[in-house]
Amino acid sequence: QANVQTVLNKLIQKAGYSQDRIKWRITKDLPTLPQCVQALENDYTFFTRLLAKYGLIYWFECHDFIESIVIAEGNLASPYIERGLLSVTDKDGMVHEHETGFVGFTQCQSRHRFRMGGSH
Repeated sequence: QANVQTVLNKLIQKAGYSQDRIKWRITKDLPTLPQCVQALENDYTFFTRLLAKYGLIYWFECHDFIESIVIAEGNLASPYIERGLLSVTDKDGMVHEHETGFVGFTQCQSRHRFRMGGSH
């Protein structure tokens, strides 16, 4: 049995990071795994699979020329992701709402409305 955090720590250390360069920014305890298998996948694929399965993301930070890896719960903890609503425009430059589109052999109703920044 191994805790998810322990497994991820071992993978990160195997990649060359010392324990003091691994920063955990999580508020919940990660589960203990009765069995954890790395089957036919490299360390990076195994690492990212575990992150995705348990809702974790990672990024790198550098302070005083020392690089650290940060593991956090969800992307809201990342300083690199902008906050706010996303605006998506079609290639004609317009935001289309309540569009009817043809997908495959079925008719579907799709609605898209994304906005960035303040209220519009």
